[in-house]
Amino acid sequence: MKKPIVTLTTDFGNKDPYVACMKGVILSICPEATIIDITHDISKFDIEEAAYILYRAYSFFPPGTIHVCVVDPGVGTERKPIAIKTRRYIFVGPDNGVLTIAAEDDGIEDIRVIESRYVMLSEVSYTFHGRDIFAPAAAWIALGYPLEMLGRSIDRIDVVKFDKPQISGGKVIGRIIYVDSYGNLVTNIKWDLIKDRVTFGEKVRLYYMGNEVSIPLSRSYGEVPLGELVLIPGSGGFMEISVNMGNASEKLGLKKGDQIYMEINR
Repeated sequence: MKKPIVTLTTDFGNKDPYVACMKGVILSICPEATIIDITHDISKFDIEEAAYILYRAYSFFPPGTIHVCVVDPGVGTERKPIAIKTRRYIFVGPDNGVLTIAAEDDGIEDIRVIESRYVMLSEVSYTFHGRDIFAPAAAWIALGYPLEMLGRSIDRIDVVKFDKPQISGGKVIGRIIYVDSYGNLVTNIKWDLIKDRVTFGEKVRLYYMGNEVSIPLSRSYGEVPLGELVLIPGSGGFMEISVNMGNASEKLGLKKGDQIYMEINR
């Protein structure tokens, strides 16, 4: 039997003991588990960002991987702890939308509320369900505990969906959904949406916050001089505004949530 894989995505950071506590709980229940950190540097309480990161990463893991995502500003409230079975994976976390973009992308087959006390720690705190509910539930699932034993089945969960870009005349209206550690500006505009309207090498007019600039559409950062702006289809399928060996967010003064317009002539 292959070793079960459990991934962790949180906004806990690495200064505090929270991540270590979750790993300790998982390994105490399922010592054979391989635990992989996707990231613990999600912006605090940012459910949309966490949903995006999980969506970008989940499908590169072997089928059967259990993805635990805990960005949970509603911990201790009426929001439900859930486990989602999809075509190839299991997702565990709060019912606040953080799991649904990835889970829907893979195809949801079953959703269970985690309510069996058997799969929780004996004492459940009001503020740390990552340690007391999600980590032990993931560990029991890794051991082969049936999902139907976790709790009742539900058919509706909270959903976080990125705004769909709008095409109006020759403009594509979108917004910045993520800024990575390099300062690359990830938009909600999918490459598939515009690839038949633009040609590599041509310049796209970008309008933002009362400003405008022409940016060349390229396949890679290195196709433009150092320090120059470039528009590329990112590895996640979204259009990205970048600077070759620089920081596009700082250069343009754009941040997550800001609206942009791209002028597409065809």
